Amino acid sequence: SGAAMAKLFFRNVAFDADAEYEVRFRLKVTRGGKPGAAFRAALGPEGAKAITNLGEGTNAENSLEVIEKRTDEVGEDWTWYAFKPVRLREKFALEVGSGPWEHGGGIGATKEVVLDQVEIVRKN
Repeated sequence: SGAAMAKLFFRNVAFDADAEYEVRFRLKVTRGGKPGAAFRAALGPEGAKAITNLGEGTNAENSLEVIEKRTDEVGEDWTWYAFKPVRLREKFALEVGSGPWEHGGGIGATKEVVLDQVEIVRKN
């Protein structure tokens, strides 16, 4: 935990800068028995580099959004999680990791977190 499981840099993705997109991802979480952090995801400038230790975005002007879930907020089936529609930028990244946001990494309360799909859908 702590380190990103997956990171997608939008400089490697074709998109129209004037369009809004919905970015979503599908995860399966296997809980570890104790309550605590399950996973976290960030979409915005440089992904999690713009996250504070409390998991709050440091630059709302650049559309940073964070999704964090605890084990009591997730099931153990494949589940889609979506960010609010956003205008993508080349400096954006999508980063998904297990466990909490903590300086130097943290210990999550899961046995396994598996990411199998990311969808980027143009909204207009």
